Amino acid sequence: MTAKKRNILIAAAVLIVLAAAALILSLLNRPEASEPGQLTVSRGETEKVYMMADVKKLPYVEVEKEIVSSSFDNDEGVFRGVPLRALLEDAGIGLSDAVQVVIRSEDGFVSVCPAEEVRSSDSALLVYAKNGEPLGGMEDGGSGPFRVIMTDDEFGNRSAKYVCSLEVR
Repeated sequence: MTAKKRNILIAAAVLIVLAAAALILSLLNRPEASEPGQLTVSRGETEKVYMMADVKKLPYVEVEKEIVSSSFDNDEGVFRGVPLRALLEDAGIGLSDAVQVVIRSEDGFVSVCPAEEVRSSDSALLVYAKNGEPLGGMEDGGSGPFRVIMTDDEFGNRSAKYVCSLEVR
């Protein structure tokens, strides 16, 4: 075998190993399977599971917002949701000494929001409807059933679709 062929085989083997490692890491990062419309909120040993009906019982706000995206069409409408601060208070999870809120999505996407931002304003919302209609799930081509938007984020960079868990750290 020539040195050139051997180098090509080594490079191909390295690429296969890297692809396998990336796949394994992405599967490990995915949240545990949950029912559609189910949201887990936790901090340490404290955990509460909300179904859509539970979230809809909480006081909500409606905001008109355009989420600007460089990858997809802009998403504009009147979004209805619960401030994250109110949701966490309802779950009995304090934010006074928290550093961050980790937002996990069904598709493996993870976003982090400073706890101070959640604690000091209602700009972080857990949204479940747009223009009076449910967001729809990933399998329906929707952006929910739950979505986190930051109302003061001009470009929607911190918006997360398909949200299934919130972890306070």
